[in-house]
Amino acid sequence: MQQYSNQRATFRVRRVPLGWNIGHLRACLEQHDPSSYPDIKSFVPEVDRRSFTATVVYKNRPSVTQGPKPWDLSLEGPHEKPSSNSGYLEIDDNLLGITSLYLPPAKDHKVDIIALGNISGCPLESFEDMASNHVWLRDILPAQLVDTETRQPMARVMTYGYQSILNEINGRMTLEALGTAFVKVFITLSNSSQFKPTIFIGHGFGGLVIKQALTSLSKLRGETEMNLFRAIRGVVFFGVPHDGMDITSFQVAAGHPNQQVVESLHQGGSEFLDQLHAEFLQAFSQKRETEIFSFYETLESDISRQHKDTASYAGVVVTKASATRCHLGERNGQHTCAIPRSNADMASFEPHDPEFDTVRNTLLGITQRAAK
Repeated sequence: MQQYSNQRATFRVRRVPLGWNIGHLRACLEQHDPSSYPDIKSFVPEVDRRSFTATVVYKNRPSVTQGPKPWDLSLEGPHEKPSSNSGYLEIDDNLLGITSLYLPPAKDHKVDIIALGNISGCPLESFEDMASNHVWLRDILPAQLVDTETRQPMARVMTYGYQSILNEINGRMTLEALGTAFVKVFITLSNSSQFKPTIFIGHGFGGLVIKQALTSLSKLRGETEMNLFRAIRGVVFFGVPHDGMDITSFQVAAGHPNQQVVESLHQGGSEFLDQLHAEFLQAFSQKRETEIFSFYETLESDISRQHKDTASYAGVVVTKASATRCHLGERNGQHTCAIPRSNADMASFEPHDPEFDTVRNTLLGITQRAAK
């Protein structure tokens, strides 16, 4: 997430005690830093139901987040050190792993949605409008995904954050490893609830993580894994480079542990992406109940080169051909749509953004069909 001084930004607060409500959490955060003015945007039980997780927007960045991580706050007050004995809150801004943004009542919960962001790994880099801190996955989508009969919201909405391949401190990673890690987390969701029809949303590189994870899942023969694969009802891609992308802005220095992974994303001629795509199509070619929808960018980006002696240029990061390559035959041929944005901005929307209407209608249709 971008650095800032006084700009508002979203943080995740975990390990909130089950006996607390929003008022308790706000009071605790204000006690630790009265000048931060926390605005609690979501307050949802963790997947394991042992605590709550909140997303919070601060008017002024809290002092604890300006020091070294981990950012922990004692439940006993600002003068006590965080400890496992007294209890503590965990604060972060990268949202690694699963973050629940909305959970409907048990009687209405019929569908799960999991969204993955672009190559930074942090989902809010993709789905949050930074000017307003509007996160459409959290602030508007849940209320609009209603059951056709009860007219009640029916979808649990979650994000999944992963380690960025661009961050050298994360060490050597592969798309296979990221996909495997996501599969393991996906399996834990089934251990905490019944198998729900599931819809995935992926922006950019996050879409490739989804493809890798679902391809790997399709090859597993355990009962749980097979039931999870059967539960997949939709995948919505935003500017996903199925056939590669312009990697100029993402080039890493020679010797970077993930140099090979980044270079494998180059537009055209990637044997790795071709193989992943073929395996994904094979896994879903006979799974007619799964819908694939692809959004593609139409505006050029200012693509910056890494070398100071070379000027930047304007261009499309992911071409239409690459972004819409993931069709499952004729039955899926019409499931593509343009978004008049650049690649970086195409999955974030302002409040009352007219471009969101098509996205909402797409997800509403997939969700209602999945719930039948």
